[in-house]
Amino acid sequence: MAGHGVSKMNATNTAGAMVRGFEHLTRSDVALVGGKNSSLGEMIGGLEAEGIAVPPGFATTSDAYWQYIDANGIREKIATLIEEWQSGKASLSETGHAVRRLFLRGTWPEDAATAIKTAYRQLSAKTGIEDLGVAVRSSATAEDLPDASFAGQLESYLNITGQDALLDACRRCYASLFTDRAISYRQTRGFDHMSIALSVGVQRMKRGDKAVKMIYGSGEMRTRNVPTSKAERAAMSPSLAPRATSSFVYEGISDITTKTPDYFVDKLSRGFAALCATVYPMPAILRMSDFKTNEYAGLIGGAEFEPKEDNPMLGFRGASRYYSPHYKEGFALECRAIKHLREVMGFTNAVVMIPFCRTVGEAKKVLEVMAENGLRRGDDGLEMYVMCEIPSNVILAAEFAEHFDGFSIGSNDLTQLTLGVDRDSGELADLFNEQDEAVKWMISHVISVVRKAGRKIGICGQAPSDHPAFAKFLVEAGINSISVSPDSFLAVKEHVVDVERA
Repeated sequence: MAGHGVSKMNATNTAGAMVRGFEHLTRSDVALVGGKNSSLGEMIGGLEAEGIAVPPGFATTSDAYWQYIDANGIREKIATLIEEWQSGKASLSETGHAVRRLFLRGTWPEDAATAIKTAYRQLSAKTGIEDLGVAVRSSATAEDLPDASFAGQLESYLNITGQDALLDACRRCYASLFTDRAISYRQTRGFDHMSIALSVGVQRMKRGDKAVKMIYGSGEMRTRNVPTSKAERAAMSPSLAPRATSSFVYEGISDITTKTPDYFVDKLSRGFAALCATVYPMPAILRMSDFKTNEYAGLIGGAEFEPKEDNPMLGFRGASRYYSPHYKEGFALECRAIKHLREVMGFTNAVVMIPFCRTVGEAKKVLEVMAENGLRRGDDGLEMYVMCEIPSNVILAAEFAEHFDGFSIGSNDLTQLTLGVDRDSGELADLFNEQDEAVKWMISHVISVVRKAGRKIGICGQAPSDHPAFAKFLVEAGINSISVSPDSFLAVKEHVVDVERA
């Protein structure tokens, strides 16, 4: 039966096929499966020849991507949306959202869906696990170009189980080819948006519970120690350090070596230092962790510790985690990293910002926990900021100002909570508007109150970058600072200067 499955997989490895097994890919297949997947195939071929086992998998091809686009009739729609953005008729965020929605609302053509499901069933059968857990990763076909790198711009999904969930993850990977960052990057580099396709890599996820070193495979599989870079060794989230008890072999490589809290504090403080150094001695605002439960669950080992919530956006996130016994140890490491950054490394320009702080009472609890970890507001000039992204932050701004030195308006969360609109809902996309009069009233009011209290206030969010009129409104309201995306910096700066001169 296993042999029959392999022969069927081999049968799909012809030009124009929807799916190819990793073992049949080489670096020369970049145009078909992208840079990541072709490199992985090359690696698997080379290592298996030396007897090193690598978790198996397969990749969808660029043909599958174009078939999905044409079967849903969205090729011309995408091109039109991009052209409207390029001509200034639409903002980057509006364009990206509209294109991604086209992908997410699409349906799979039968032959592509069948090919992916068949390959997944064969992979599950090969491992003897029904509905095998797999990692699903995006691989753009332009990654073979010398100056092209889509690192961090495309989506990946872990622990995907079941055929329907796999098809949905592949669909979301397709949509991620048009994230705002990816669109902007291609435009800056002069790439044709309509000539780049996306391949999806699907690979078995292997648990590394029984392993004690960096290995390929585990259990009874033949293994070999493999050198791992510093970047790979830092792949685990520092904030999960005290609770992570095992890890996954992903892309065939995993560092299973036990880490100490000091290791994570060092790595985190070095990362902070890189940010602080770029603006020293000007203030560098460092927002503490604000992962939601579903985001933590997607990290290595996270699913074992995170509660499942129906609405993570309003759940166990931000400030509420810092004093909770379920995360207090993790937050202590964040505090230790800040303390080391300021006191040992000398970056006293670091400013701490607390996200999603729901009540004044919660603010007091967080500040107490930080003091217990050696971070006291005012000591050696340490300033504490708070995100203003909940209506309660606006309503009780004067009270919050008694405990914080500055505010940063999070316009995305503030908009969705003011209007009652899920910002991730495609059906409600037309209602999500940061320039709605209700949202503008909230922003104008909190700026006025905070300025009267003698505190600083800025804003982070996409609206000032996309809408010059909104930037003008902020300046006239008395905002101290505006955070903008790099591609819109000059335009927004010109608008701000014009308003301030008027």
